Amino acid sequence: MLAPNSVRSGLRHREHDLSKHDPSTSHKQGATQIARCHTNTLHPEAHATRKLTNYSAAVVIGFLGCALYVNTITADLVFDDIPAIVRNVDVVGNRNTSSRSILGMHDSLWTNDFWGRPLAAPDSHKSYRPLTVLSFRLNHMAHGLVASGYHAVNVVLYGLCCFLHHVVCDTILFFNSGPEHNNHVLVASVLFAVHAIHTDAVASVVGRAEILSAIMFQGILLAYFHLLVLPKHCSVIRCAAVLTALSFATWAAVLFKEQSLSVLGMCAVVDMVHHSGWSGTALQSHENNDISTAGTDPAIRPTTRKAITTQKTTATRKATATRKAIAPHTRAARYRAAACVFLGALLGCARLWLNDGSPHITKGMNPASFAEALPTRVFTFNYVAAQHMWLLLFPSQLSADWSHGSVPLVHTWSAEGNLFTSLVYGGCLAGFAVVYAHRHTALGRTMVNGAALLLGTFVLSSNLLFYVGFVVAERVLFLPSMGFSVLVSGMFFLARAKLKTRSAPTWRIAHHGLTILLMAGLLGHTWKTISRNRDWSSFESLTRSTVEVFPTNSLAQNNMAAIYLSRNTPDDDALALAAAKTAVDHWDTNTDFTSTYAKALQRNNRSQEAEAQFIKVLKFTPNHISSISSLGKIYVTTKRFVLETVRNTTLFLPGVIYALITLSCGSVICMRRWWHNFFTSSCTLRQRR
Repeated sequence: MLAPNSVRSGLRHREHDLSKHDPSTSHKQGATQIARCHTNTLHPEAHATRKLTNYSAAVVIGFLGCALYVNTITADLVFDDIPAIVRNVDVVGNRNTSSRSILGMHDSLWTNDFWGRPLAAPDSHKSYRPLTVLSFRLNHMAHGLVASGYHAVNVVLYGLCCFLHHVVCDTILFFNSGPEHNNHVLVASVLFAVHAIHTDAVASVVGRAEILSAIMFQGILLAYFHLLVLPKHCSVIRCAAVLTALSFATWAAVLFKEQSLSVLGMCAVVDMVHHSGWSGTALQSHENNDISTAGTDPAIRPTTRKAITTQKTTATRKATATRKAIAPHTRAARYRAAACVFLGALLGCARLWLNDGSPHITKGMNPASFAEALPTRVFTFNYVAAQHMWLLLFPSQLSADWSHGSVPLVHTWSAEGNLFTSLVYGGCLAGFAVVYAHRHTALGRTMVNGAALLLGTFVLSSNLLFYVGFVVAERVLFLPSMGFSVLVSGMFFLARAKLKTRSAPTWRIAHHGLTILLMAGLLGHTWKTISRNRDWSSFESLTRSTVEVFPTNSLAQNNMAAIYLSRNTPDDDALALAAAKTAVDHWDTNTDFTSTYAKALQRNNRSQEAEAQFIKVLKFTPNHISSISSLGKIYVTTKRFVLETVRNTTLFLPGVIYALITLSCGSVICMRRWWHNFFTSSCTLRQRR
């Protein structure tokens, strides 16, 4: 027999349970729940303190990003920095544009590609990034070709990018992610700041295109979220005005780097995911469950048919009220998402129209695109995509150049490359399956945002839509790494929450082991970033690191041979011959590689073989002046200059004519300058008299 207090307690609980199905209170409770979904429940002072704390953490993350790359400020301009900055007339100018203004409408900056070639030229790569080139020009106007200034700007911009990434994670990607919200954001932002895949984008000056496009990407995402997603009511005029402004901002971001075109698609995803979190399937399925199970609970089961009907009617009204209250927000989000997708497609078509043709891609840049067999192209492109995903997960081997024989072609089903592709794709599918299974939870919606950010930004830079001028490029993973960091943070806390529910000692050990694994990963990325920065300090160290990772890279071997030849010592001459031979073995039709090999043979007193290689170069490129000069030295040394010149008249004549024309034009220019200076000085003397 129960005690009286127990009876009263049981009756109170029964009355409370029955009140949930009371028609007079259910509608009010539903309306209150809907209102709470659209308002911030934090006290204003607590909300301000939380925001202040989050911005303080964002500043710390920004300084962390700057601190990791301080050792790159003393580095030289190397690799792609030479053609993009040192030899780019849009940056350094030429004799006719030495007093150029910062910006002009008729400037070649707006008609040339990223490397200074005319965009309409057949040999252009079609990489149109005038705003990034403009930033290089501003650097050059400030301090010339002093490398430290360019690297310092990159470091500061990277710190700003890390700051914005923390803000985006805090306000958008991890919106209402649960009680450990700050920890979720902290793990994602720290992983992004220390990720070793960013060394190519920050340590090389040309990687500024990725940093600037990422800054614009996150700024547009923040503006869209705060101006269109968070407000309760948004008129059509306001939506149109904001979307128009963001379209112009997206076009500016595209002029920094084409990869940022995906920001409008990401805005659409964030909008839909955010509103599905308010009205989504989880809430509706819960309410539908209330309708279907009304009157079946034994504790509150009514005794009459009329009571059962009343409960079902009440649950139906509650679900209808919820859908009516939330439907306008979801419908507006769908319209905005459709508008974003349409505007993104429009800007993409405009960007393709600017190309005025397909990009110039050589076999060394992307050998798979020249493969005749369709299976070879399919296998290799998927293998390359798997390599990109693996670099995000485990960037142990980093290289400045992945082309020129670094990544072998995959020809058959049984190749090792297909096994690697299958394993990586299997892991990715397993991860996406976990995201899909938890899509109705707060942390699951965060991982949906991360997956969309990872895939949406990577597809544009892969060979899946169109051919690109590289095999694997670490710089193109800068934007996808933002989504990757969000995914890793979500997976970590999801696994941690699962392990917390287990009480066995083994699961507790696994819980602590997972935390230790995360800390070890962050420290490993930090160490790899700092050590990798040292490889970018000079051309020789960068080339040497590339050869260590990919001994079959013909470009790196050729560059290494040129470095050895410049030292002019017997031991280095032997090393130069071995490196040049490796480069020629992998690409024997490249005239630059063959010329370097011939010079190495000549330096090692193998003049007869060097002569044959120089003649081979001149057959492909008759105007190769260095080969003509070197071959002439061989003929002078062997006292065969007149005989071989007459015998190989057709071989030497184009080069001789080209040299004479160059010399005559140079003489005319020098005479013109001398006459101009003489005439100017004479006029000055007359005026003084």
